[in-house]
Amino acid sequence: MANFKENGKPVILTDGQCEIFWLIFTRANPRNHLMTYTRYGKSFVVALAILARCSLYAEKWCIVAGSKAQASIIMGYIIEHIFDNFMFQKMFEIDKTENLDSIRRHRNKDRINLRHPPAEGRKLGELAEIFVLSVDSKNRQNAGNSVMGFGAPNVVEDEASLIDDPSEAKIFRMLGDQPDNFYFKIGNPFRNNHFRRDYDDPKFYHFNADYITGIREGRLDPAFVEEARKKPLFSILYANQFPDADAIDQDNFLPLLTEQDIRIIEKGQFTTKVNMGVDCAGAGDNKSAWVGHDRFVIKVLATEDKSSPQSIAEKTINLMNLVDVDEKDVSLDELGVGAKSSIQLALSDAEINSVSTGDTKTTDDVYTNVRTEIAFKLAEAIKNGVRVVRNEAFIKQLLSARYKVMPNHKIRLMTKEEMRNRGIPSGDEFDAACLSYYVDTREPEESENDKIEAEIVHDEMLHEVILDEA
Repeated sequence: MANFKENGKPVILTDGQCEIFWLIFTRANPRNHLMTYTRYGKSFVVALAILARCSLYAEKWCIVAGSKAQASIIMGYIIEHIFDNFMFQKMFEIDKTENLDSIRRHRNKDRINLRHPPAEGRKLGELAEIFVLSVDSKNRQNAGNSVMGFGAPNVVEDEASLIDDPSEAKIFRMLGDQPDNFYFKIGNPFRNNHFRRDYDDPKFYHFNADYITGIREGRLDPAFVEEARKKPLFSILYANQFPDADAIDQDNFLPLLTEQDIRIIEKGQFTTKVNMGVDCAGAGDNKSAWVGHDRFVIKVLATEDKSSPQSIAEKTINLMNLVDVDEKDVSLDELGVGAKSSIQLALSDAEINSVSTGDTKTTDDVYTNVRTEIAFKLAEAIKNGVRVVRNEAFIKQLLSARYKVMPNHKIRLMTKEEMRNRGIPSGDEFDAACLSYYVDTREPEESENDKIEAEIVHDEMLHEVILDEA
């Protein structure tokens, strides 16, 4: 391993990473299933192992993933480390129109060749080939067609669980030309598809490095793990647990919240600073909805069957005064009638937050858009103990919200159009509740002292409310 360098120093692998390297370098097992927690360095190690293998054996290796960007990650590492020593560079065969410095800098080749030293009596040595392919699983009719016509005795399938079953079947066909073939599937357990079935298949060699392995190997700090527990997809990204079979549907959507997550109370009083979300609707089937939350309670404040920009602005101002909400803590979806409602509020000197929920610019790039980000902020608050004041329509909407992980690893909430196609009513109260958490995604987290002070204030005010009701 001294031939490989990282930041000018020899690469040192942990025990688990050594096992991954050994699995590829030796091809000891024809079928392999590998799961590691996120950021374990599996793509890096796989790249080193393929490069080392191809420097000794004139073989063909294909790296395939659900997207071009994902497939290129391993190839990028391979190209980077070709320049670690003179032997690799000498074997690296490039076209006359290519430039080594450019290749080293951009690392964007889809195929590389390593020419082995010629055997006695030959002018040219044998060729080792490494190439990348991607499959597009968005179009089910054409899923996996991009790999048709290609063959390779060694296939590495990266982020395998994000590749759908039809595409995976076409990838597997690539091995059929050679009886001595090698299949290496890598991924996190996002979906219960072929990746789950192979996880249960005894023909596969199984490697599983979860967060416990990371702590044991000194790659993860226990304090960081506890922080990660509060983030989306911890069970998938760190604990390597497949979703419950009953939870994930045929389109790979998962529930945002379950009945066990939601703690319902019959009545609730706001006792700390309140944020409010406004979901606007016009004269159609949808309703306008107003939802507020503080640190302990979330509740539907009002709904309106038929609305206009004027009526939405008036009700928003009335509720702001009634609940004592500052204008900077009110967020309204600017889509459609919401844009005119924002103007009406501005004319009334209420400078609220006008939010584009479809905006892809989020504070955390794990989400596809703002709507998904604020939905997860809402779910996080409920899971961490914020009580939901009973409202049957709102609770039903909370349980109907679903999300999926896209091939680029980003999380996407089910769209309103997808919900309508499934016969799920539009979640007006749900959308307003999500909007009420928009400000929370843009403000820094409270310090522990602030949280303790808020708890004390809440307890004192709650005590006063109980005395008043008595």
